[in-house]
Amino acid sequence: MGNSPISSTTSPSQTEFFAGTITRDSAAVDGSVAETGVGFTPKSIRFEWVDATFTLFGTGWTDSAKNYSFRKNNRNGTIGNHSIGTISCISFTEAGATFDIANATIASFDADGFTLAWVKTGTPIGIMTINYIAQR
Repeated sequence: MGNSPISSTTSPSQTEFFAGTITRDSAAVDGSVAETGVGFTPKSIRFEWVDATFTLFGTGWTDSAKNYSFRKNNRNGTIGNHSIGTISCISFTEAGATFDIANATIASFDADGFTLAWVKTGTPIGIMTINYIAQR
C-alpha cells in the first residue's frame, strides 16, 4: 500500500528506485520486520518519518554498513530539540518527560525488500508514517 516504482525506463526489471510507505506503531514489540514488494535487493535506503501530530519528524539513511539519522521533536514543549545519530536509520523520540524511543537499524537487504530490526526504550506510543526510497 502506498508503494510505487520510480524509473527512467519502462521495464520493471530496470527500475533503479522504489518509493514506499511504512506505518509503524511505536509501542509495538521489539524485533525484526520484513518490508517486501520492492522488487529488487536494495543497496541503500533513505527514510523520512513523522508522527500523527506532526511534532516529531526525522530523516535517515542506510547502506547496510552504515546507519545515519537526524530527528527533531518538541520534547517537553521545547521547540528545537534534535539529535543526530550513527547507529539507527530510523529514530523516533516521543515528546514527553522521559526518553521514550523507537529505533530501527537495517537487519538485511533482501531479494524483494529489506528487514528492519526495531528496539524501543521506555514506553513510546504513537503511530509513525515512514516514507522511504530504496535504490538498486
